[in-house]
Amino acid sequence: NADGLGVFVPRNVDYYGTCPGCDPFGYREPANRLTGAYDRRGLFDRSYGGLTVNYTQPFDGFNLTSITNIQVLRKRYGEDSDASPNPIFIYDTHQYLLQESQETRLDGQVGHLHWTAGVYLLDINSRNNYDANVLVAGENIAYNTKTNTYSAAGFGQLEYALSDQFTVIGGLRYSWDHKKYWYTTTDSLIPAND
Repeated sequence: NADGLGVFVPRNVDYYGTCPGCDPFGYREPANRLTGAYDRRGLFDRSYGGLTVNYTQPFDGFNLTSITNIQVLRKRYGEDSDASPNPIFIYDTHQYLLQESQETRLDGQVGHLHWTAGVYLLDINSRNNYDANVLVAGENIAYNTKTNTYSAAGFGQLEYALSDQFTVIGGLRYSWDHKKYWYTTTDSLIPAND
């Protein structure tokens, strides 16, 4: 329109020269806007599982606590991105993620002083694949990523009870993180370099 904004094309206007109310490929949306026709059934499938084991062993004067966690995620998603029965554009993504963590700590009490010291380890591995298929142009664009995250930390905390109502708390934590990221992309219309 005059303001540069898009407008709906009336159902009786052949704007693209394909048929009245049709898109450039000759598809006309049904009168009921809650229905549609697709050339591909969409999908969404996700599974997730996790396990946590928390174990505490008391010893003379201190406790040993171990918390182990593992999580696994698998996901697949696909859609007919052009939302028409024409083979124009489809999109798919796949993901696999594995996360493992371990915390081990000691804690104890000496008089009014309660102490805690421990280590924490984290490992996350993720693979992601994305496929964009521009079928009308015969083009496939694939993005593939892999991410590895490693983290380690040591920590300690002291709590001193001054009275039944007041406690002084101090603590330290040191963390080390390392991340690796791999990324590739291919386009079927762009020749690979030799």
